[in-house]
Amino acid sequence: MTMRAIGLMSGTSADAMDAAAVLGEGGAAPRRSTKLLALRSVPFEAEMRSEILLAQEGDLPMRRLLALHVALGQMAADASRQAQIAAGWSEPPDVIGFHGQTVFHDPRGARSGRPLSIQIGEPSVVACSLRAPVVSNFRMADVLQGGEGAPLVPRFDYHQLGSHEIDRVLLNLGGIANLTRPPTCSSMDSWKRSDRRGVATTREARSPREDTPTDRWCASF
Repeated sequence: MTMRAIGLMSGTSADAMDAAAVLGEGGAAPRRSTKLLALRSVPFEAEMRSEILLAQEGDLPMRRLLALHVALGQMAADASRQAQIAAGWSEPPDVIGFHGQTVFHDPRGARSGRPLSIQIGEPSVVACSLRAPVVSNFRMADVLQGGEGAPLVPRFDYHQLGSHEIDRVLLNLGGIANLTRPPTCSSMDSWKRSDRRGVATTREARSPREDTPTDRWCASF
């Protein structure tokens, strides 16, 4: 099965909205191929970047935050359209993944008293503009399952770099650094169960010693 997809990302640095047009082909786990066809980056204007940074600090008034929520959706739609054209697709993609712009990330509730992760960027703006289904709000769903709110990187790492022979540890650098260890000793079903429970999939790099690979850790899968 081949799927035409566009993935959108804007990080905590708030410098641009990136859109990648890819072809994904299913196959026997852990290997599934993803081919990058086009990548477009739309820089944030100075005023929008300033508002994003204010929102991250909790200093943006509510009505301006709501307007920014829609404006980011419009920017995501523009970036998606550019990626679609660059990929040579005359029809809408099969699916769009829209992460949204993180403005508050507290997966353990240490700062807010409740586990949460909040992103802005209205996905319906993207869906209406490109006439394609949009999947969004990935982080909060993972937090509700006990995860760190970074569910897609370990799944991608598993499919693209997973191996039954080689034990790998992968580092994703962003606003937070995350480590993923795709298990060599488990089936896809057990990986999915672990991922849903948020068990030993990713951890913040602030405590890397917790992720030292051990046979006991691997056996937990």
